[in-house]
Amino acid sequence: MAKKITCIGNACTDIIANVPVEFLKKNHIEKSYCTHLGMQEHLLSIKSQLPSCKMIPGGAGANVSHTLSALGANTSFITNIAHDKEGLAFKKNLEDAEVETHAYIIEEHEISSPQVLCFITPDGDRSFASYNGSALSFCKDHIPHSTISHTDILYLDGYTFCSAFTEDAFKESINKVHTQNGISCLNVGDRSLIELNNTAIRNILDQCDGFICNKPEACALYGEDKTIQQIAKIMAGKFHFGAITDGSNGAYIILNEKILYQPAGDTSHIQAIDSIGAGDHFSAGILYGVSQNLPLEQIGKLANLCAIDCLSHAGGRPLGGKESLKSLVEQSKN
Repeated sequence: MAKKITCIGNACTDIIANVPVEFLKKNHIEKSYCTHLGMQEHLLSIKSQLPSCKMIPGGAGANVSHTLSALGANTSFITNIAHDKEGLAFKKNLEDAEVETHAYIIEEHEISSPQVLCFITPDGDRSFASYNGSALSFCKDHIPHSTISHTDILYLDGYTFCSAFTEDAFKESINKVHTQNGISCLNVGDRSLIELNNTAIRNILDQCDGFICNKPEACALYGEDKTIQQIAKIMAGKFHFGAITDGSNGAYIILNEKILYQPAGDTSHIQAIDSIGAGDHFSAGILYGVSQNLPLEQIGKLANLCAIDCLSHAGGRPLGGKESLKSLVEQSKN
């Protein structure tokens, strides 16, 4: 039987719109930066002023789940949503990709599903406004025990730490997976999350079997004075598998105390690179490889191929559904 990979993360939807600079000033959005929206009223006010927008389901953990399904894995995704069009569309999008989706629905009218508004101004610059919404109340009660009890690999998205209850939810899920001889992996997602949730993240990492991060996150946890090679050795002694990514400089991938340097893939054939979700595709390649007991070298190639596929098109998810990226698994053998 194929191993089951379960991801836990936020049900985030990207709302993309073209706006004049005056729109940003009027709505108190700092140009070129990400403004946090704490109130649903502020979010709805801004959206009501948009002449048109594009709604794209995203979220790091969900992107990983969709990519895993595209590779052919047996995968599920756990989250919570509000009873709104964004949350319901998010759930349907994953289900259409044949991801077993468990979205606990919060019925409170004062809460919306998580959203990131992306404003593109005439100069081509992008400014953002993020709203965590229902993700702020994520807790262990939103995690179905029936799903965790059939999970072989548990993938935890660090963005979920926006909730004060996430640490307890993650600990309980990890313990449950471990009692079934399964393994767990954390991806922090952004260095700022370490600064905000340092103790909780370190506590979860102490229980995890895997850790995927980028270089700034690795340095924040293991020392700014250390090289990426030194940190890779530290991680190899702590985790069964993992990776440190460093953009165009490549990545270091870890498996069973072995360390592989994986150069960045060739992107010269891509006319317009869109990096949104590339790291999530990379993570999915590693998780798939670990679940299939692939050799370290093949896992590195597969992770690269997945990331390059994402870079070649807009959006953070695969363009196809179940097994649409299965050919990449074959390519990684060469």
